[in-house]
Amino acid sequence: MTRKRLFRLTGLGHALGLMIMLALASPAVAEVPKVVVSILPIHSLVAGVMGGVGTPKLLIDRPASPHDYALRPSDAKALNSADLVVWVGPTLESFLIKPLSTLGARTKVINLTDEPSIHVIHIAGGSGATRAGTEAGLDVDPHIWLDPENGIAITRLVTAALKEIDPANADTYESNAEAQIDDLIDLDMSASEMTAGNFLGKPVILYHDSLRYFAARYGLDIAGTILSGDRMPGAHHMSDLRNIIAENNVRCVFTEPEFSPSMARALVEGTHAKVAEIDPLGTKLQPGPGAYRFLVEGIFGSILSCMRG
Repeated sequence: MTRKRLFRLTGLGHALGLMIMLALASPAVAEVPKVVVSILPIHSLVAGVMGGVGTPKLLIDRPASPHDYALRPSDAKALNSADLVVWVGPTLESFLIKPLSTLGARTKVINLTDEPSIHVIHIAGGSGATRAGTEAGLDVDPHIWLDPENGIAITRLVTAALKEIDPANADTYESNAEAQIDDLIDLDMSASEMTAGNFLGKPVILYHDSLRYFAARYGLDIAGTILSGDRMPGAHHMSDLRNIIAENNVRCVFTEPEFSPSMARALVEGTHAKVAEIDPLGTKLQPGPGAYRFLVEGIFGSILSCMRG
């Protein structure tokens, strides 16, 4: 072998050795936490905290009710590999009760309606405001995200969990959370200014009782609902609602995207009330950090537009 050939081989060996040494000396890149979230409003808040680090997986990523959603194989796979799962609780996403019970100890699960920092409204035996933690949340109205104060509490809960799971990105999570909380405070103040006096003396009827938190926060008067719990309305109930419309000068009956508007239309026929749509689940929104604000502002816009119209 010539001296030039030997020099080349020796140089190549040194280069490979140097590359291996540098690779071993370099710190390992931290893996992005695998986070799974059940519904779009909560996903938006989690995505805001994770901005610049990663993107959480949204389970219900198409128009569907969380009450009767069926897990796909890809959903089950995501849950089994998750570091963190965030869901509202068994009252809303009953399809998650069994899958979550089988997850190992490595997966942190946040049941929001069971967290003391989340303000909840009980629906069994009254609608007074209380705190979560009784009967595993089964007597709790699950629409907790429709109060921006709960949005702030959710942001803080998720931030604390992510900092524990992924301390390398703790500063990013904290910075994102601070910005998101500022935005939620601004949203709440803007909403309060928009609704000041505008809801007074203008009761509405909903398709189902999804706006208790919103109503409690901003003074919306809910005169009745078409659905009685999960039951379809009978003739007597519809007659009572028509009387409510006439006696209380109800201007608006609100449907939701996952329900047929036919009953609402039949209800207002021959009255001065009209049918409009609200979207408490954000089924028509693009998932992402901005979706939560669009959802809340969309509800305000729909209600005020109907009332003013």
